[in-house]
Amino acid sequence: MHLIKYTLTQEGKTPSYVLGDAVHGGQCAKPNGNPSPQDHTLVGVGDVDENNLPENVEIIPTKQDLSDYMNSFCSDNNSELQPYIVSNEIDAIWGGYEAVR
Repeated sequence: MHLIKYTLTQEGKTPSYVLGDAVHGGQCAKPNGNPSPQDHTLVGVGDVDENNLPENVEIIPTKQDLSDYMNSFCSDNNSELQPYIVSNEIDAIWGGYEAVR
């Protein structure tokens, strides 16, 4: 199990390797410039082989990496999320990941 960044399939579905019950999948949608429905990068827990990652998947190896990623777009002036909410979300996502790994 890994905490990952991923996109929806070309059909707009959550990929089968994403464990939606661990972190509710689809957390922290970040626009990525891809055509719809793969136009947002999402965060979730995935049952993926780190040596053979699916397309559009990147592993988030540490809580600090998750924090850096989320803070890069969630705590700026354009975000609806305030820094304390981002911090709580980071803790919740990482806790959900740790519970299943």
